[in-house]
Amino acid sequence: MRKALDMKQRLRTALSAKRDALALADRVRIDRTITDRVLRLPEVAACRTLLCYCSFQSEVDTHVLIEALADRGVSVALPRCGVDGEGARTLWWHTVDSLAGLEPGPFGIMEPPEVPATRMDPAVGDGLVAIVPGLAFDAAGFRLGYGGGYYDRFLAGFRGCAIGLCRAEALVASLAREGALESHDRPVDIVVTERGVLRRS
Repeated sequence: MRKALDMKQRLRTALSAKRDALALADRVRIDRTITDRVLRLPEVAACRTLLCYCSFQSEVDTHVLIEALADRGVSVALPRCGVDGEGARTLWWHTVDSLAGLEPGPFGIMEPPEVPATRMDPAVGDGLVAIVPGLAFDAAGFRLGYGGGYYDRFLAGFRGCAIGLCRAEALVASLAREGALESHDRPVDIVVTERGVLRRS
C-alpha cells in the first residue's frame, strides 16, 4: 500500500506540472472539444440531474458544460466537501440555479453555500450523470485523484453514469501497471478526451 501511495504522489507531481505547463489557448481549444463530445453522449442527452464540480486552475473546464446542460433544463448539483457523523470525508450535493453565489471551499474550489433546502441525495432518482475530477484516467476508467478520497467514497455508492474528463496527454494506459491503484479506488463508466470516448467494459 505504501508503494502505491508513493507512486500516486510521484504521478500527481509530474502530471500537475505537465497540465499547468499547457498553454491557455491550447487548453481552451482542447476543453471545447471535450465539452462537445460530452454533450453528444446519449447518457448526457438523457440526463435529468447533473452532478458536477467547478473546474479549478488548469483542470478541464466544466463551466461551459454546466451552463449548457442548465440551459437544456437539466437540474445541476455541485458538491460541498465535508465530514459525516462518523468522521468520514463526504461530498454533500446542492442544486444550483447558476454559478453566481458560490463560495471558496476548504481547498479553494468554488462550492455552493450550505443551504439545507438545496441539498439533494445522489442515490435517489433516474437519469443521474456525475462528472468526476481527476489528474489522470486510464483506459479501464480508473482515476488518479487528488488524494482526499472524497470521490472514491462517492463512486462506491453512486448508481448513475460517472464520466471522467481528461486531456489526452493525461490518459494513462493502466494505473494498475503503474503501481498506482489501491483496493478502494473506483472507476468511472466513461472517459472523454479530445481524441475520443472510452467506455468501461
